[in-house]
Amino acid sequence: MPMQGSWYYFAAVVAAVLFTSLESAFSFRSFRKTDSQAVQYRMIILLASVFFSGFIMSLEYTSAR
Repeated sequence: MPMQGSWYYFAAVVAAVLFTSLESAFSFRSFRKTDSQAVQYRMIILLASVFFSGFIMSLEYTSAR
């Protein structure tokens, strides 16, 4: 599938998501006792964000009518 948008905006969004994920991982680490706890909580939040973003289930079916 050809790229419909700008590669610049795509790279900017990917960089923003990367830096946000890293920042949240560091924040979780400061509140947890071990690294494994921080990774587990971060994975739960990542899975929830992917599920509720519309990637798994289309948003048109979840909106109130």
